[in-house]
Amino acid sequence: MDTAWHQTMPPKAYIYALPYSWYSKYGVRRYGFHGTSFLYVAKRAAVLLDRNPFRTNLIILHVGNGASANAVQDGLSVDTSMGLTPLEGLVMGTRAGDHDAAIGYYMHQDPCPIMVVQPTVEDACGFSKQEIAPMLRDCEVLRDLVGEQKTRVSENTILHKTFPGGSLTMVGANSGRGFRRVSRRVVMFDEVDGYPPSAGNEGDQITLGINRSQKYHNRKIIAGSTPLIAGASRIERMFEEGDQRRYHVPCPGCSHRAPLAWKNKPDRPVHFMRWDKGAPESAHMVCGANGCIIDEEHKWAMLEAGEWIAAEPFRGHASFHIWAGYSVGPNDTWADIVGEFLEALKKGVDVLRTFVNTVLGETWQERGEAPDYQRLYERRETYPIGEVPAAVDFLTAGVDVQKDRLVYEVVGWEIGSKRSHSVDAGILYGDTADAATA
Repeated sequence: MDTAWHQTMPPKAYIYALPYSWYSKYGVRRYGFHGTSFLYVAKRAAVLLDRNPFRTNLIILHVGNGASANAVQDGLSVDTSMGLTPLEGLVMGTRAGDHDAAIGYYMHQDPCPIMVVQPTVEDACGFSKQEIAPMLRDCEVLRDLVGEQKTRVSENTILHKTFPGGSLTMVGANSGRGFRRVSRRVVMFDEVDGYPPSAGNEGDQITLGINRSQKYHNRKIIAGSTPLIAGASRIERMFEEGDQRRYHVPCPGCSHRAPLAWKNKPDRPVHFMRWDKGAPESAHMVCGANGCIIDEEHKWAMLEAGEWIAAEPFRGHASFHIWAGYSVGPNDTWADIVGEFLEALKKGVDVLRTFVNTVLGETWQERGEAPDYQRLYERRETYPIGEVPAAVDFLTAGVDVQKDRLVYEVVGWEIGSKRSHSVDAGILYGDTADAATA
């Protein structure tokens, strides 16, 4: 019933925007999950609303460590947020990738002792039930490796799985017990910015976890997280300590390679987001090198031709950053992202912070933490002098008259916005008291 409930979805809901042969040959489609929960809620809601269940339309949210949404029309499932696997859909610790695919690789191809560290023991249990259990159930080769969970004294419990050549242990960062008396070759830290300050009374969880891998010459340490607060973010610090890789994609107009970014970066060339005022559907990227307009239709080809490029030398620590602008999901278009940003501006700072953390994959700078000049400096943009940006509605010119010179600036202004653009500036030398100067 977990997936059977969603078998009434129409093709437009369950077929991905991928080559149709993937669906016809390999069955790649949206299956959905949490069907038992949705079925109960749909029937129970009809009773409480005193309606015919086959004349009832609902939006149902299954909320927990694993979360999904379900659209019900006339008592039947017509769309859902989870897809081919439980990784897809609503925010559950938003990120473009996840750890359980790597877990499956090590269990099958390179068996070894593995530890996964979640923020709390409860999160670890939820991760096991919502992500590991469906993976083992639906992947035959992994199902055959891991025995059935039967009792608390079994080798396979909710938080501990064994397989030939290795084991998988899931622990909470809020408890020091999970880090004791264990040795693990692969240690995965998930949602590290959500960790409490200490694992009980035993100190920093990342240090504790890394110490569990000391005896392995071929150990692997993996950490991932939605970044939270600037200055306190562990994942931001770990990214900066690594070689800082970003995914560079070619501009379809001039072939210049650069990462996709929300804003222009004066210190490094990027393809950055732009849109017409009040029209998120006009969202597009602008090539940071030559100003080429990059439309959404080019995204897939750009991603296929892209590559990870490091900003710093590799010294044994690879670090990666990616954000929702790269996603090819049907609800993650550039227009969707701009629309979400504009809504966040209307709803206040808390919603805007969520957008910055979960969509842009960036830390949130608390107001007042940075001096005014620094925040203003970070908002600067690069554009050719003497050209009027498309967003400008009118120009003004100001002149400062000195004894031996005129200092002028032409400024472009956006109506209904606090944004201004310095279009041109310069100095004209001469005696300002002499009529000939004019």
